[in-house]
Amino acid sequence: MPDRRLILLFIVAYLSLGALRGFAQPSSIAPVVQPQAKIALLIGNWDYNQDGKYTEAKDTPHNRLSDLSNPCNDVELIQSKLIALKWKVDDIMLVCNGTKGDILNRLQDFTQRYMQSDQPFGFIYYAGHGVQIDKDSYIFGTDTGVDVQTIISMYKRHGSRANLFKGGIKITREILATIGDPGRGSLLVVMDACRENPLYSLLAKEGLLVSGPKQSAVAARGIKVFYSTADGDVAPDGALNSNSDFADVFAAQMVVLPTVDHLLRTVADVMYERTKYAAKPQIPDEAGTLNRPPPEICFTECK
Repeated sequence: MPDRRLILLFIVAYLSLGALRGFAQPSSIAPVVQPQAKIALLIGNWDYNQDGKYTEAKDTPHNRLSDLSNPCNDVELIQSKLIALKWKVDDIMLVCNGTKGDILNRLQDFTQRYMQSDQPFGFIYYAGHGVQIDKDSYIFGTDTGVDVQTIISMYKRHGSRANLFKGGIKITREILATIGDPGRGSLLVVMDACRENPLYSLLAKEGLLVSGPKQSAVAARGIKVFYSTADGDVAPDGALNSNSDFADVFAAQMVVLPTVDHLLRTVADVMYERTKYAAKPQIPDEAGTLNRPPPEICFTECK
């Protein structure tokens, strides 16, 4: 019986140690938690005539998008808040009046830095023109050209699968596909842009069946897109040389509500309160789900 007796001795010793733990347990040492890497790409486009000055809509060439008032002001405001929240300046990339090529190049820089970080929080903020065709949300470089007949012809042949706009960038199929799987990190994309379908009536006249507004698809878990307005609606730009209402609210709330979930809920509530008496209230919308590194995703260090 020596083997059983030896096992019994081990059992007794183990139980004795367990009983003593309540009296002589050494103080535990909390693990060192590394700050979460935070990387931002801020894009603001207003000079769609590419002439360095604001052009009234009535004077806009027929094949160009109209100039906007405030997108660069908006992203500079968001940049200032991120710096105030102790984001590293080198990890905040700013694009003002970027062409499609400029935006995609900076997106590649952003993606490389994001993918080299462990469990990062990526933040993309876009202010500028936007549309939604079927499930595809577009943003636009300043070099965007608009040829209505070409767009209709492409839609007839390929539907919404084609990139219908020269200078247009599809959020899901181009931006999110460049980033791919967010891994253990999370990516928040904020879109302060219109989501109406300006082609709806034109395509309907051509006898084409065009679906109404639809929620844009999101490529993978860990990615959330937060829109400044609802499906099919516009996002007002604000008074000249100021900020859009949405940028103003988002910037104000991000410094007092560091957790992303709380921030987005509050921004949506405040935007509704600000605009509920308008002909059509501006109601932010969202799609997708962020990953949850413990304890939560924060614009500052989580408390």
